[in-house]
Amino acid sequence: MRRTGHTLTVGFLVLAGAGVFTLSGTGIAQAKPAALPAACTGLLALEKSFVATLNTNKKKYEADPAEYIAAVDNYGKQLLKVTSSGSPALQSAAKTYVTDYEAMVVASSINASRLSADSSRMAVLACVPKGAPRTGGGSTAGLQASALVGTGGAATLAGVVVIGLSLRHRTRNSADKG
Repeated sequence: MRRTGHTLTVGFLVLAGAGVFTLSGTGIAQAKPAALPAACTGLLALEKSFVATLNTNKKKYEADPAEYIAAVDNYGKQLLKVTSSGSPALQSAAKTYVTDYEAMVVASSINASRLSADSSRMAVLACVPKGAPRTGGGSTAGLQASALVGTGGAATLAGVVVIGLSLRHRTRNSADKG
């Protein structure tokens, strides 16, 4: 029986230790994603708006190519304006995209892979955040995972209770016994 008691005590000591480690990890600081640059959000909104305009006026543009050319020219001007706050590389990529797109529309020969490559380059230059992400306030910032707190607290409490009970009910060697 004594061996079983020692085994249980060691087991619950391990359980209590695991609970303490679980509790200590519940408030760890976490990196917060950096906000998208203004050029990126403007670029995304402009592209969404232009695609909606193209879808809405598809038949109109097929009947009147001059209207389509004017819409693409307007989109190009807005795109250059949105990207003017970005880096020189972004401005250059935007200028290349607009020039290529307008030339393709005028020639009535759209090279989708070329436009996709130009657009992807522009999106990468506009949407990649600069610098390291902000971090949280550390373990005092608040609970990050309340389930871990409950699990760790329950494990710690169970371990401490069993250890206390095993210490209370152990047999004592006394000098008075003889």
